[in-house]
Amino acid sequence: MKETAEVPVAVTQIIRDQNERMQIALDKTFGLTHSLQAVSGARGLKRVVQGAALPYEVPAFSGLRDAYVRFTGDTDLRYVGKSRVTQVVNMSSFENALANTMTRLLIKDYVTDYRWRDLVTETTSPENFKTQERVRASYVADLAEVEADAAYEEVPAFSDESFRYTVAQMGRKLTITRRAILADDVQAIIRFVDQLGRAAWRTLAKRVWGKLISNQTYDVDGLPIFHGDHGNLGAAALSVASLTAAR
Repeated sequence: MKETAEVPVAVTQIIRDQNERMQIALDKTFGLTHSLQAVSGARGLKRVVQGAALPYEVPAFSGLRDAYVRFTGDTDLRYVGKSRVTQVVNMSSFENALANTMTRLLIKDYVTDYRWRDLVTETTSPENFKTQERVRASYVADLAEVEADAAYEEVPAFSDESFRYTVAQMGRKLTITRRAILADDVQAIIRFVDQLGRAAWRTLAKRVWGKLISNQTYDVDGLPIFHGDHGNLGAAALSVASLTAAR
């Protein structure tokens, strides 16, 4: 006689609370498919990390108005902008959830940087708005041609270069009004947030490129960036080679 026994199988189930499910549903309503997070990368630069796909079992809301009603219970939209606790979730939860979704929607477009990184060799992360001072080792000059069996020239003693700058704060505010909720035009809001993200990158790029375009002063020696002493004026006809040398 043969005996058999059943082996118990452990099943792990992830149970999400109501707030988390509604946040996911709101993210999906605005076209987000994965979790996103902006983290500090090398040298203080922000980079976007894409996480796992949003769970399929949580459906998106039918629109912004549906999301608002589901969060607040305010079916007539009478309390937009006012704190009111209901049987579902309170108004502040809807505002916070919407802000979270808008933030993720904003950082999704971090790839549009207008090539300003091509000009930047190093970045730092200031902790406040006071005047900042940075010090770095000066560059070594180009190598000189050496005849056969001739002695190499000694590298000049290293020296430091220092300069100062201040941090500027810029921004804009996008308000989701009662009229926007009534209009229920999610795509219009997505376009606004998308343009806001590009505007942020464009503003930063203009500040970087503007230093070259206006030939600003190089604080280390007090001369314009493009100057004969810097060896970057160039004399050849416009070409890839001359532009590369000037850069």
